[in-house]
Formats: sequence, structure tokens, C-alpha cells
Amino acid sequence: MPTFIAKLDSTHISTGSGLFHASLPVERQQAREDRVLVDTGRVGVVPAVGGPDGAVERMLGGYAYNDTFLLEIGNPFYRNHFHRTWHDELYHKIFIDYHTGLKEGRYSPEFIEEMRKEALFDIFYECTFPDEDQTDDKGFRPITTSEAVSQAYTTDFKAQGELKVGVDVAGGGDENVYVLRSQRTAMIVGRNRTDDTMVNVTEVRRVMEEQPTLVARNIFINDIGIGRGVSDRLKELGIGVNGVSVGTPAQDSTKFANIKAESYWNTARWSQVGGRLVRGDGWMQLPWIKYKVSSDKVIQIEPKQQLKARTGKSPDVAEALMSAHCTPDQEAFEVVG
Repeated sequence: MPTFIAKLDSTHISTGSGLFHASLPVERQQAREDRVLVDTGRVGVVPAVGGPDGAVERMLGGYAYNDTFLLEIGNPFYRNHFHRTWHDELYHKIFIDYHTGLKEGRYSPEFIEEMRKEALFDIFYECTFPDEDQTDDKGFRPITTSEAVSQAYTTDFKAQGELKVGVDVAGGGDENVYVLRSQRTAMIVGRNRTDDTMVNVTEVRRVMEEQPTLVARNIFINDIGIGRGVSDRLKELGIGVNGVSVGTPAQDSTKFANIKAESYWNTARWSQVGGRLVRGDGWMQLPWIKYKVSSDKVIQIEPKQQLKARTGKSPDVAEALMSAHCTPDQEAFEVVG
């Protein structure tokens, strides 16, 4: 049975099977009646049933092997079976990255330059598998690196654009952290370890007094546990902060599993386009944060309990910065320098 494997960029995957007929060797282009198995790895639908023995025959509908061929299609998200198959000499390879899209007119050079600012450009458009040390055994990879965090350090806070505050009220002995963010810079403006609701209410009010242009709607507090009490009390006092439950659906649910994934993605993008961090203790928690693309093609963040088991600590500073990115402000993605 002839076998083919296609590693495609994201636009070509969406074009459908017409591309595959055009891409296969000449002797296969006329085989329009062939039964085609599309085992997408992590992309699309895998019409497979049963165990590994005889599974291919079942997926091909029981047709004789000489009347069919196997075609695997995917983006290189993981070093999984798709990675192994890509390096299997038994497969004929079809490689289509963004260069092909440019030649075919599916992309413009301007679009590609814009997409370079997005995370996963290497996977979606350059079609490269992650390095072996980038992903763990569950498929998660760091959202940023220690080097990137170090390069983002600065000494001065620049209050440019609309100010936002992310508050991670942890409780249970973990830190409560307050992060102030402008279009250009973020800094830690408060931290404590108290479970006292009123102490944290007072801390929010202090930050507002120190930043006269900060409005209550731009203060984002995790609305779970002790954080709910802080958020509710502030609202009772007429301070209309934003209580956020990061497990609720994202604004763009086609790309992100929940608000937490979307907000961390906004954080990473802000950093990529020049967002700076006023030097302080805790920013190196950011590389602890890991993500993966789930089987239904949305980005999800490693569960917090799994992270704590791995690191031994709660990423309170990272969570506060993430909370300060709960709403995507386009101006923050236009930072230069």
C-alpha cells in the first residue's frame, strides 16, 4: 500500500482534499476513486476504530491494500507519532510551508510579517517540530524562556497608555501579588501573605491612590476563593473592579480553552513586541508556565496543581501579570522598543 505523509501550514490544511490530489505523484493524480485515509495526528478527524492490529484496514473500509493508499496530514505540534512517521523512510513526504503559500498567492508578504509576531509561527507557518527538550511527556511547552525574561528587564516604569492592574489573591500561605501594567511596562506594586480580606481591599485602594489615572474597571482580581471576597467588598464600597474567573470561556473560544489561556497568550504577545518588566523578584516564574494545543485545536495552560507539583511553588507573580492582560488592548501589541 503506498503511503504518503504531508506536513502542511495552517492555511493549506484548511483547503481540503483538492490539495492532496494535486500534490501526490502523477500516477496517483488519476486515482480519484481511491479510498483516502486522512490520519491527521492532531489536526482534523481521525476516522479510526479498534486497536492497532487491523486498524488501518478498518479505517480504509476493508478495501484491499493495493486499491488504497494511506495519507497522514498534520501540523508539527508534538514529537509524537506524527514526528516518528515524518522520519519513517517508508513514507513519501510532502512538505508545504509558508514559502509555498507565498508562491501560490495564499499569503502576502505583509501577512507573514504580521504572523511572525504570533507565537507558534514556527509550527503553523515554518512547519518545524519543537526541539526535543521543549516539550514534556504530556505535550506542554514553556510559554517563554528565562533568556526572554532577562532581556525584558528595565529599571523604569513608563506610564504610557491605559493603566491596568492584575491582582492574584492566593491565600493558603501563597503570596498575594499586585502588578501594574501600562502599554509599555509592568511592575510589581504590592505583595503580602495575609488571608485578611480587608488588608487586600486596602491594598487595592492604595494602588488606586498612587495611580490617579487608574480606573476601577481596569483592576482585574481572580474571582475565586479569597479573591471573590476582595472583589465583592470593593464593589460594595463603590469601586467597580473586574472580578475574573479564569476558567470561564475565552473571548476567542476558537483559539483558547479559557480566559486563563487567552490572557497568558496576551501576556506572551505583549512581551514579544517589546513589553518590559521593571526588575523585581518573581518574574522568573513566567517560564514555569506551559501550554499545549489540545486535540480540538485550542491552546490550554498546564493545570496549576500540576505546575505546583513540578515546581514546588505557586506562580503568583506570573498569575498577577496574566490577570493584567485579561482584556486584549490592541495598543499593547504595538509596543516598539
